Amino acid sequence: MKTNRIIFVLPAITKKIVGGYKMVYTYANYLSENGYAVCIFYDCNRGKNSKNIPGFICVLVRKILCILEPTWYKLNETIQKKSIYNINKKYFCNDDIIFATSVYTSIKLKEINNVYKKLYFIQDFENWSLEDRYVKETYSFGFINIVVSKWLKKIVEENSKTDAIYIPNGVDDSKFKIMTPIDERPKLSVAMLYHTNERKNSKMGLKILKTLKEKYPELNADLFGSIPRPEFLPSWINYIEKASEKEVVQIYNRNTFFLCTSSVEGYGLTGLESLFCGCCLISTNCLGVEEYAKNGFNCLLSEPKDEEAMLKNIVIAIENDNLRRQLTKNSKELINNYKLDKSKQLFAELIKEVIR
Repeated sequence: MKTNRIIFVLPAITKKIVGGYKMVYTYANYLSENGYAVCIFYDCNRGKNSKNIPGFICVLVRKILCILEPTWYKLNETIQKKSIYNINKKYFCNDDIIFATSVYTSIKLKEINNVYKKLYFIQDFENWSLEDRYVKETYSFGFINIVVSKWLKKIVEENSKTDAIYIPNGVDDSKFKIMTPIDERPKLSVAMLYHTNERKNSKMGLKILKTLKEKYPELNADLFGSIPRPEFLPSWINYIEKASEKEVVQIYNRNTFFLCTSSVEGYGLTGLESLFCGCCLISTNCLGVEEYAKNGFNCLLSEPKDEEAMLKNIVIAIENDNLRRQLTKNSKELINNYKLDKSKQLFAELIKEVIR
């Protein structure tokens, strides 16, 4: 049993399914299974307060959520969870190894001096709430920087005095796998993640699906997302709110295509998951997705926000059976480099090295 506590400091607790949280939970589980004392602290001071609800009620609600959540991911019972406010050194001790997991938690943890080591788990370039220069400044705080993609590694190292450690996000191939043979799926079937974040360009994806439906009346579409079903979705589009991991795997397995319309992705985990499940990936060539998506080899890529080019790509794949089969065949070879077990081992080796 290791004496060091491993502490991940996340932003405020959320009931939504968030890819970045999922990877933190995954590594937290793995470390706890291997004998480490693991804690997750939620920075609840970053949560939004309702103007109509007293502050003490908001605090109470977050404490309760901290106990109940995440309901969409099963955390090991040995992992300690805590909702904290005004992050300061009273929550930490000399043997602690703490992870900042966002730009704001890195800023707050910069002032904490009574810990063994500080690490910064960077899964995206978080410039949606801070100017670029302030985000880049966090990379120079002296933490051990860990990045999930090569494009992030380049940015981080340009703004840090030390090399960043590259650990790509992995997919659990014991769960995300081909269960329905590819040739037994309806050819005219498309899956897509729906998200309100403008960087995801889901509206463009819906326009493409509607155009495809006009061209191919037999088309089926499966969407999943963290919000309730949008009222404007046509009835022929199936939608699952807060789809469980099992449901997401089923969605991938009953569709031939997966559509990714994002302008930017820190990594683009859903696209990779779809490849593990045998989908033909039609995506933008946005940063993050290019980590595992090679145009013309295992997918078809177009420029972000180029609706016409993306529509053309999926039509080409629909009407060219040999091309589509070759793309999915090539994916089987490539995804061996992105299995979750490998990423877990790299993460655990990092912790061992930090302790040494």
